[in-house]
Amino acid sequence: MTYDGAFTIAMSDYTVERIMPRLGAYLEVHAPRVQINLMPYSVANMFPMFEREGIDLAIGANRDDAQHSRGLRASTLWPIHSRCLMRRDHPLASGKLTLKRFLSARHLDVCLPGMTMPLYDSVLAAHGIRRNLIITLNHYTQTLAVLAATDYIAVLPVSLLDLSAYAAQLCQRDPPIAMPERPLGTIWHQRHESSPPHVWLRQVLNELFAAPKP
Repeated sequence: MTYDGAFTIAMSDYTVERIMPRLGAYLEVHAPRVQINLMPYSVANMFPMFEREGIDLAIGANRDDAQHSRGLRASTLWPIHSRCLMRRDHPLASGKLTLKRFLSARHLDVCLPGMTMPLYDSVLAAHGIRRNLIITLNHYTQTLAVLAATDYIAVLPVSLLDLSAYAAQLCQRDPPIAMPERPLGTIWHQRHESSPPHVWLRQVLNELFAAPKP
């Protein structure tokens, strides 16, 4: 790879923490002249980011079918599995986690830029259910610190535990209403479909991060 240009990529803090250490190490060896500039990942502003803000790629979840009709393409890297997280000595850490106990607890969640509500609230609303949501954060990285220090619970990606210093203080349980698996992947505009630098970057990301197919 002799390309010495720059890529602008939109990611959430969850994705940055998982992508950039390995991608940075790869580029350091194989493409040292490539520059990476990051922007916040915004669900609602996905199209303007490609059209007006000039991003080359987005990496995240929350993709929808409308994106394809508006010229965006996507490829899955790995699935996101979510469970109910709480501190290990939480009152709900033992005994059956009934819907009544679950809904009466104090909840926290994450709203990324452009989201009108956390994703799990949309899932509950489809069942005609509303939870006791007390705190919404705008980043994932703070959530486990709050859970470890309080009686809040949260339905979040279990992979947050993999890189957290708070993992040993927390436990995970299946919520009474499951959060569907979500694909996290790369998103790009069709005008970059055949661009050699963009094709190369997508291939690198796929080689480094794509989960093996069963």
